[in-house]
Amino acid sequence: MPSVSAAIPYVTFTAYTTMTIFFVLMIVVVLQVLLPGVRPALEAAKRLPSVVKTVSETLTQSQGTLTLANQTLLQAQGVMAEMQQNPLLVGSGANASSAPIGLGFFRGG
Repeated sequence: MPSVSAAIPYVTFTAYTTMTIFFVLMIVVVLQVLLPGVRPALEAAKRLPSVVKTVSETLTQSQGTLTLANQTLLQAQGVMAEMQQNPLLVGSGANASSAPIGLGFFRGG
């Protein structure tokens, strides 16, 4: 009859082998779950520079539009200030009536 101490190396080897197989199977299962999501993520990462470029171009265009709008507002403020300082300029021009601006409406002009 074999002794118990002689069987310990075999039991240890079997236990380690079983644990190794279990961990390898767990890694395979985890990879099978994760790998289908890796390919779309890599494809999205390849498209990322073009998306960043498009967003950058859009922001640059928006900045240009905002600059133009700001210039227009500054010009309008200048015109309004000039009209407040010199109300006679309001009624001047090629199509203006000779009457003040409020009375031109009632005269039909």
